[in-house]
Amino acid sequence: MKTSLYAAIAAVVLFGLLGSVYVVREDQTALVLNLGRVVRADIKPGLHFKIPLV
Repeated sequence: MKTSLYAAIAAVVLFGLLGSVYVVREDQTALVLNLGRVVRADIKPGLHFKIPLV
């Protein structure tokens, strides 16, 4: 019982972490939007992390 509970919690945490990573390729640019408004426009190429929705 406890093992399945721990496995379920670990799966939720893993999916949350995987959903918070994004990659900007060298030939792309990225924008950070908040409710449709541009918050940042200087996202450089590379691996980036965002705060997942809780």
